[in-house]
Amino acid sequence: MNQQHRLIEQVLFDELPKVIEACEQCGVDYVLVGALAVRPYLTRFARLTRDLDIVVRAAEREKVLSALTLLGYHVQRAPGWAAATKQIGHVEFIVDIMDDTICEPATNQKYQVQVASVTMATKIQPVFEEFASRACMAPILPLEDAVILKLLSGRDKDLIDHTALLLEAFRKIDLKSLHEKITTARLQMAMSMAVAEWRNALESGELGYLWEVTYDQPLTRRQVASLLGKIDQLVPE
Repeated sequence: MNQQHRLIEQVLFDELPKVIEACEQCGVDYVLVGALAVRPYLTRFARLTRDLDIVVRAAEREKVLSALTLLGYHVQRAPGWAAATKQIGHVEFIVDIMDDTICEPATNQKYQVQVASVTMATKIQPVFEEFASRACMAPILPLEDAVILKLLSGRDKDLIDHTALLLEAFRKIDLKSLHEKITTARLQMAMSMAVAEWRNALESGELGYLWEVTYDQPLTRRQVASLLGKIDQLVPE
């Protein structure tokens, strides 16, 4: 990892506590999703990001956006979400604020995030040891919800995060809870299709290429075999 990666991480952990404090002062229920929501479960394969993804209730989104504007962010609104951007040196930092009913544009699948159910904060640790003192506490998306959203998304970065979770944190996934959430949301078919697409990406080598670009190391045969043995367990029969 080069100096640019360190700069991105420094900006992330400069802005993260400010954004969290803004949400707290607004008095809204919120939860982190995206790369930071899975980072506490990962050590070897934590992914660097310059995006901060937050879910709030739709009726409370404007409160958060107003607070971010006061922090110097430029806000762009769209149905169901908004992007708040700030140029910090050579890094454009982005805070995506999403409504609690998340609709994945690539698949048009919807999933309800229970933001009020997350009552405990989790430590989010920097990738680089030199920034360890900047670790931050924040409410994050439950692991089972993260698995669902990562698979439904189908975006390259989410395929990478999902693969990392299977390699490092599979035993931490409550499969019974995951299956119940999929069934309750009536996502059995959508999840089965997402799993099939993920499997195709792995078997075709596409996922291996993305993995090597992200982590500068290939997926080993043992890792591929492990992944293939785990993926089908995620979807209820």
